Amino acid sequence: MGGLEWRLEFPGDIGRRFGTVRVGIVVMLLVLTGSIAAEAQNGCQYFSQAAGDQLERALRGAPSCDAAAAKFKECAWGSSADSYFGSLVRDKCDKELSAKLLSLGKRHLDEEIHLCAYRYAKQQGTMYISEASVCTAEVEGRFATHPERAGAPEPKASFDCSRARTSLERAICVDPKLGEADIVLGRVYRDTMQELPETDHAEMIAREKEWLAGTQKQCGVGSAALSATERACIQDAFEKRFTALDGCAVDPQECSDRSADE
Repeated sequence: MGGLEWRLEFPGDIGRRFGTVRVGIVVMLLVLTGSIAAEAQNGCQYFSQAAGDQLERALRGAPSCDAAAAKFKECAWGSSADSYFGSLVRDKCDKELSAKLLSLGKRHLDEEIHLCAYRYAKQQGTMYISEASVCTAEVEGRFATHPERAGAPEPKASFDCSRARTSLERAICVDPKLGEADIVLGRVYRDTMQELPETDHAEMIAREKEWLAGTQKQCGVGSAALSATERACIQDAFEKRFTALDGCAVDPQECSDRSADE
């Protein structure tokens, strides 16, 4: 075992696991200690050679792809070490999925894995290396458990394209790059809303609508079909938006507060 030489370090941006980082060093250490202790009771250990070896053994010994993915999600370190742990999950899942998926399903799987990488491509910090690895493991675990879903048509957008009415919606549905950006933005927005208290939902929805209206105005989107320049502008805006929203993962309330300034 011990395929990776573990370093005892905390990631610079601790991430969802350890709560808000905008606290004093003493409070932060207390939060970290309490969180790690609580997770240790569930069989998760962190940031040592022994802990890394333990997780590696658990992932290699998991009875299925889905079980390995679930264990990885539960015990992910939130650091670059998760790239290695994620590769162990992929090795297990690749063997299982190769026997379950037809070519269409494999293409769908590859697209979902690509969306995981795309979502975090512009983020900075080891937390997001971890997030991308966990996202990929979750996708593979889901496809292994429900291989029949892999044969379903790949989504073109975050919404039903049969109901596309505006020039922007139609452009999203026919342009694969815009479609990917819209899908990721939709998923990040959903995750952000789930993290916010219900009392902040209405405000966040209103500000998201305001942001979208401002983006269309800035990119010159009207009733006519979008030009290549307008499409590129929208794609760039969508990518910046989902990157910014994901960057609020530590403190979802900030997403609502920040929206007014963007």
